[in-house]
Amino acid sequence: MPTQPGWNQQWGPHEQQRWHGQPVQGWQPPPPQPPKKRKKWPFIVVPIVALLLVFAVVRGSYELSRPDIEPIAEAPAPTAEQIEETTPTAPPPPGAPVRCQPDLVLLCFPDDYDPDATMDAIAAAGWTCYRKDDRTEAGNLVFEARRCEVQEQVGQQYGAYTSHGYERDFLNKETGKLESFTLSVNTIAALQRGEHTTPEDSTRKLFGFFDFAAERIWFDKPDQLREAKEAFERLKPQCASPAGRTIEGATVTTPSGYELNCSAPGGSWQVGDQSKSYQQTLTIKPAT
Repeated sequence: MPTQPGWNQQWGPHEQQRWHGQPVQGWQPPPPQPPKKRKKWPFIVVPIVALLLVFAVVRGSYELSRPDIEPIAEAPAPTAEQIEETTPTAPPPPGAPVRCQPDLVLLCFPDDYDPDATMDAIAAAGWTCYRKDDRTEAGNLVFEARRCEVQEQVGQQYGAYTSHGYERDFLNKETGKLESFTLSVNTIAALQRGEHTTPEDSTRKLFGFFDFAAERIWFDKPDQLREAKEAFERLKPQCASPAGRTIEGATVTTPSGYELNCSAPGGSWQVGDQSKSYQQTLTIKPAT
């Protein structure tokens, strides 16, 4: 059999068919696959994100470097006053002081205290009473809203002048709330008549006067009366000490919130060899 160009005798008919580009029976070549497309989004998104990050860093650095932008200050810690305002407080005890004026912090006695009833009860005991701007028997001008006084001679030793007055709110002296009671004792010795007095005399007279006045100040308030008497017992040793005979004096406070102050604002005085005097005062007012 003659050979044809490109014929290889070692090839079989199948190889010859495959060589001529014809498929062999029973075998099919795989269909051609379309070329894979490369994903474009990573190449677009990643640069954009990087660009945004760079922009944010640059802008932040610029803003921080601007002189017209102040740094954000930390919130200041609350003050003691702010903490106190937000802290709930216990209700005041019965009979506790109240504000003299709604918009002021000055404290006064509650409205159920009637100082004129107190003074009327003292007047009923034989005391001479005056009102503000009156003149006393000695010609002295009365500065308190109302004042009662009594004079007595203690044996042949000395004379004693005792007064009891009250003051109203200083913004309303006529009808304002009760601000304070003042009990005062002056002992006076006429030296030319051989009389003699000491600081202890005025203190002793003040102790006795307090019991008399307290019964009339708290006549319808037994709990406050008991508190005041107990507080005054604690105050007595201080009244009798040098501290109780100074201008500042010594002070105790009742559970209801009232202050008892024992002092000697007038101190002592002597007029040559004619007379000598000692004074001591007890002030009762709301504690501040």
